[in-house]
Amino acid sequence: MIMRTRPAFTVMIFRLALAAAAFATAGCTPTPLMERKIPAESSSAFASWQGRMRGDFNTAQWADFEEALQEIKLKLMADNEASGTDKVNEVMRSKINGRTVREVLQLGYTAKLWRFGVERSELERMIKENATLLTKPGDTASAEYLERKHRDQTARLNKVIEQIRVTQEKLGALEPAKR
Repeated sequence: MIMRTRPAFTVMIFRLALAAAAFATAGCTPTPLMERKIPAESSSAFASWQGRMRGDFNTAQWADFEEALQEIKLKLMADNEASGTDKVNEVMRSKINGRTVREVLQLGYTAKLWRFGVERSELERMIKENATLLTKPGDTASAEYLERKHRDQTARLNKVIEQIRVTQEKLGALEPAKR
């Protein structure tokens, strides 16, 4: 005797198979790198995450991420939030714990812009101040020294301005696309 399956039963099985396949593939889509959250509640959790994620970053991305961490640490020390390697690392981890890679890069670039802003202001102040200095008539050694100092400070200021521009571009590129 040949058994015939009911069409409704076959359709139901087919729909269940499709739903299972859709559910299985939906879970396989990896989270984009910039949206991955960073577990940094402890040094071991953060080190473990870094070890697992290192291969997902290209060389430039990893360098940017490491630089962002350093900039965050520098800002913490400049703001007197922490001092000493262990305490600085602990406070830095508390600042990045649960944040996305994008957010950590943004924090780092913002800290870097702050640092460059301070340096720029200081260089501008020194250049302005040094411009008011006068040498004694005939003192060519002092005049040459001041001219060399002015050139060096101006060159450094121009480098800082360029670094600010590049950092602003990198920070702007991190903005998520508007839909």
